[in-house]
Amino acid sequence: MTISIRGQAAIVGIGETPYYKRGTSPDPELKLCVRAIVAACDDAGISPRDVDGFVSYGSERNAGQWLFPALGTRELRFGALNWTHGGGIPGAVGLAAMAVATGQAECVAVYRAMAELSNMRLRVAVSQNDTAAQYLVNGLDGPAQLCALRSQRMLEADGVPRSAMEAMVLASYHHARNNPHAYGRATEIDPELYAESRWVSEPYHVFDCSRENDAAAAVLVVLLAPDEPQPVGAARTKSTAPTRTSPTRRATRPRVKPHTVAVQKRAYHAPRARPHVKPAPSPSPPPAPPPAPSPAPQPPPPPPKTTITAPTKAKTKPKTVQSRARTRTRTSPIRPAAPPPKPVRIADDFDDGDMNGLIWHQIVNGTGVEIAERNGRLEIAFQPDAFESSEFKIMGAHYGTGCRFLGNFDVRVDYEVLDWPPTNGVFVSLNLWFTNSPSFSINRESKAIEQYTTWHDHAGHSSPTADVRGSLRMRRVGKIVSMLYKSGGSWKSLAAGWSIGAPMISLQAWSNNDLFGHKPVRIAFDNFVVTAAQPAC
Repeated sequence: MTISIRGQAAIVGIGETPYYKRGTSPDPELKLCVRAIVAACDDAGISPRDVDGFVSYGSERNAGQWLFPALGTRELRFGALNWTHGGGIPGAVGLAAMAVATGQAECVAVYRAMAELSNMRLRVAVSQNDTAAQYLVNGLDGPAQLCALRSQRMLEADGVPRSAMEAMVLASYHHARNNPHAYGRATEIDPELYAESRWVSEPYHVFDCSRENDAAAAVLVVLLAPDEPQPVGAARTKSTAPTRTSPTRRATRPRVKPHTVAVQKRAYHAPRARPHVKPAPSPSPPPAPPPAPSPAPQPPPPPPKTTITAPTKAKTKPKTVQSRARTRTRTSPIRPAAPPPKPVRIADDFDDGDMNGLIWHQIVNGTGVEIAERNGRLEIAFQPDAFESSEFKIMGAHYGTGCRFLGNFDVRVDYEVLDWPPTNGVFVSLNLWFTNSPSFSINRESKAIEQYTTWHDHAGHSSPTADVRGSLRMRRVGKIVSMLYKSGGSWKSLAAGWSIGAPMISLQAWSNNDLFGHKPVRIAFDNFVVTAAQPAC
């Protein structure tokens, strides 16, 4: 049996962010991705809350479970990732069409976001096993080198002229000059400039290679309204256009605007509603049996349409004054609900020189690491010969709270890097540790570059910095934890994620044998404050 989804789904919204030169985006990948999806929703007239599916391709790190809390999505029903890279766009759109055509989702976002400083995609492609071993052993570790092999075969074996590659480049840059969003629109190329440009991997000159920019783009895929098939390109009049006949799942859901594609005008319905089945009415209880019949034969009962035999009522005692009082309607006002508990504030400025045992416990891992309250702050120092512990494979120290935090909370702490040689490999971290779910961490770190980073459930985001002092912060509202840092006098959100449970909070500086630069490092925390609705201490 062959099932076709041809003509059953449609793209109704397109969104994109500004395009930046690779590595220059001011926003991390997650923020770019959310902005692109929201723009696509605005284009389609759909609320981001109604997106219930997410599809991407390649090494996209912004999975649906990260996006739907940021978008406020009501329900996540479908998620998929197409394995291929540059050629994965059609496959991703096909997966989205399959999802809406088969009823697995109603409104699917297909998206891709890239920010080089946030995910270092081009630097870790080999370490992520994206390149097969037979290429690596022969020194081929880049997309241009791999594609050059195929293009060279087209020129030599298939007889494609070399001028075809030049013509494609000239046409691409010509069209870019008419595209206000193209990053390379100011570049003018002629045959002489193309011929004199440097080689990258024969037969590719530099202009044959695509520009990989920092940006995000998204499209929305929904089910096409039912309509009789018409040939592609046939214009539909107002009277013949399909109508939105399917009810929406929620009365507040916006309707999808008609979308024009080339000369063919099609109307699309809002995301398909799930069928609502009303429960069958429960059968009425059977009437009480009539009194036992006498031995004499009885005539057949009359038809129910003309006579209905009422059930015999059981004898009841007359209501007394007390029984009537029990059935009297209560007219006293309902007591108002108790007000929510006032938030509790826990703070430590580390001025007394001793650990406050009512707030903290202390852990040191490895050797050559010292933690102490001195100079009115909490200082952690690493000696050049510091070495990781055999149990946890890290070196470092932390202060952890004795309390756990059940509901909403807001925690922040100031930090300063005192002795901080470049590429020292140390992380200055504010952490949330959960019992049965992934931890959260926002860090100031020094590796290949100086940057702020986050980590949660095997996914991270980053932002470059030159700060030597600042503040780290995590805030939970409902089940969403936001990770922020303060730089230049203002708070900047770096990432957010879903949380379940009551975490412990810790202040930590750490590294390991692979990352540590074997140079003296000293950092300090100060002005720790957490405001929480339900601390469990």
